[in-house]
Amino acid sequence: MPRIDHNKFYYNAYKRYGKTPQALCWKDKHSQKERFLQISKALPKDLSSFSLVDCGCGFGDLYHFLQKRNNLPKHYIGIEEQSLFAKIAQKQTQQKIIVGDFLQTSLPEADFYICSGTLNTLTHFESYLFLTKMAQNATQGVIFNFLSKTDSDHFNALDPKKVKELLAQLRFDIYFYQEGYIQNDCTIAAQPYHQL
Repeated sequence: MPRIDHNKFYYNAYKRYGKTPQALCWKDKHSQKERFLQISKALPKDLSSFSLVDCGCGFGDLYHFLQKRNNLPKHYIGIEEQSLFAKIAQKQTQQKIIVGDFLQTSLPEADFYICSGTLNTLTHFESYLFLTKMAQNATQGVIFNFLSKTDSDHFNALDPKKVKELLAQLRFDIYFYQEGYIQNDCTIAAQPYHQL
């Protein structure tokens, strides 16, 4: 089980901060944007012929980030466990938003699977299970960020070496790895071996 009650955790943050990155438990808008910038570096420069699933889409902020950069995918699907957030995301993006726990929900096939911040509130077992599910449903690649260290009682960190080992077992090759843009944060993008 996760260390925290996700519904209570995020609902309390929303009550305190409203529709802001802080309600999604980002430190601030800048830290959210920095992570999105790393993700965008690993995406094709033209997403218009690709499908993309945004896991833990929150309010649909990644969609708007890509929209501002004129690089929206052909098909965008958000997956969000918090029904209130999913409702806001659907209204703001006018895209398909699936409400559900991605560890339990059947995931659709897509070219790219994106996950920004979601792994930070999962246990190690849940994180590796989730990465496996993403890899099984992504035809072109998976792109995600995670904490490599944390002192928080609310967030979990993953060992980058173990994450890389898991991707190798899943027959995914890492083509983008970045750290240092934010302290203790890593972004990885990997593609199936058949894409090489």
